[in-house]
Amino acid sequence: MEDPNDPFLHYALGLELAKKKNYQEAMASFLQTIKLDENYLAAYYQLGIIYIEIDIVDVARTYIQRGIDKAVQKKDLKTKAELEELLEGIE
Repeated sequence: MEDPNDPFLHYALGLELAKKKNYQEAMASFLQTIKLDENYLAAYYQLGIIYIEIDIVDVARTYIQRGIDKAVQKKDLKTKAELEELLEGIE
């Protein structure tokens, strides 16, 4: 990995790992993305998807709601709507 502090690289790695169903490693990558940039909204979405996939819905809700809260702070209405749609799908 070129720059270990680049959140995008961790996010991209997480996407690749999730595609291969390596969920534990993918979650670690997405969590590292958020650790480096807590406003990286797509990482919250991906964590929500994985936790839904592995049927840990409470944790999925938590990450999705955090993402919604961050989207509101950033006034990112498109991402907020996508996260809300994901949340509604599991309720």
